[in-house]
Amino acid sequence: MLWNKLLVQSLQTNPKYKNMHLVTIINPPDDSTPSAVQYAQSILKEYPHIKGIIAPTTIAVAAAAQVVQQEKVCDKYVVTGLGDPKQMESYVTSGCVKKFALWSFSREGQVAMCVMHAVLNHQITGKAGEKFSCGGSLGDFTVGDSGTVTAGPPTVFSKDNLDQFTF
Repeated sequence: MLWNKLLVQSLQTNPKYKNMHLVTIINPPDDSTPSAVQYAQSILKEYPHIKGIIAPTTIAVAAAAQVVQQEKVCDKYVVTGLGDPKQMESYVTSGCVKKFALWSFSREGQVAMCVMHAVLNHQITGKAGEKFSCGGSLGDFTVGDSGTVTAGPPTVFSKDNLDQFTF
């Protein structure tokens, strides 16, 4: 998975994470709540000395938060990842989850339309390294490996801004 590859790359190259050590990556066969809860429980059992869980899906981060909260160990583990604001609300307001993130759907859509326009107008072909501009507040982009384009940083949610989002 590209997310896992980028996570490992960031942990290895960003000085900010020099003291973080990845103990495992789990790729569950499905993204269901029961499976995610089971995996979160098994992680805490198998690796009791970890400091946190990074979950790359809305279901997985909510399940990890649920497990940590139910086991009353919120002060022992950091839980973060990509989450839905409404789904994560109780975990954030209780203080069990400090921060989590989610991609901006409107920005993703705008960048996707810009990419499609650039391809249809032969400005880019999808080859890694090609550069193009979406103008305005969207800015400039570079085509990544396998023809991917990253729309930008996600929105980070915390107690400070969670009430501003209704999705």
